[in-house]
Amino acid sequence: MIINALYLHKGTLPTLFDNNKKSNKMQESKEYFIPQDNMVAFVKLLEKHDLNSGINYAEGDDTICITVWYFPDWPSHHEGLKEIDLLAD
Repeated sequence: MIINALYLHKGTLPTLFDNNKKSNKMQESKEYFIPQDNMVAFVKLLEKHDLNSGINYAEGDDTICITVWYFPDWPSHHEGLKEIDLLAD
C-alpha cells in the first residue's frame, strides 16, 4: 500500500489509496476538544470507525485539542464524527 500523507495547510490531506478503500476526494479534518475523562471512549470511537487523529495541544489541565482526519464520502467516517460530536460536548 502506498500512502501519500503530505499535510496541506488548508486542513486537508491528499487522498489515501489502497485496494480495500478508495476515495476520489481529499481527506478533511476537524478539531475536537476532548476532556481527559473521555479519552478512552474517544480512542474506541476512532478505532471503531477507522479514523485517524493527532494531538495538537493541551487546553488547561483537563482538555486536549485533537484533530481527526476523515473522508467526506465514507459513511463510516460520518457516523464516527457524529458520535465524537456527542462525546466532545
